Amino acid sequence: THVSSRIRSPDLSWGPLTETVFYTDMPLRITEIMFNPAPPPAGSPFERREFEYIELQNISADTLDLRGVRFVEGVRFDFTDSAVTELGPGEVVVLVEDIQGFASRYDLARILVAGEYSGALSDGGERIAIRGHLDEPILDFEYVDTWFPETDGEGSSLVIDDAEADLAAWADPASWRPSNLDLG
Repeated sequence: THVSSRIRSPDLSWGPLTETVFYTDMPLRITEIMFNPAPPPAGSPFERREFEYIELQNISADTLDLRGVRFVEGVRFDFTDSAVTELGPGEVVVLVEDIQGFASRYDLARILVAGEYSGALSDGGERIAIRGHLDEPILDFEYVDTWFPETDGEGSSLVIDDAEADLAAWADPASWRPSNLDLG
């Protein structure tokens, strides 16, 4: 819902127009999870977990204000003071465990990175929950490492089949698949 409002002062003058959008279902979805990456190459200064990432996508036709959107289960991350506070229509953003480790494996010139989350993704699976700026639930589900063996340390990430599916699909292993490319 798009809300526009003004206040009227005691002298009957109008204040500035303020506008905001409230979502009953914020169209922000996790589209990929690299929870147990392939090991680093020999001689690398990085550990396996430093290649972890979570990809999110705006599935709407409008720009999303991400300020106040935060991960509250699994890992911790708040978009409020991150490098990305808005996400355009169809745009994708990535949260990483370690920016230097991620950059050693992926081309940052082609990937929008909001920042580093605190904590680490569980290699065995876990609950991930995202809340909005009014503490409203955006997405809450659990992934399991046994869904696809190739996503459990073998180099593939876990990818949702349909980012526009019903929210219940995120908890269903049939809604996910291993990435088509090695390393996600």
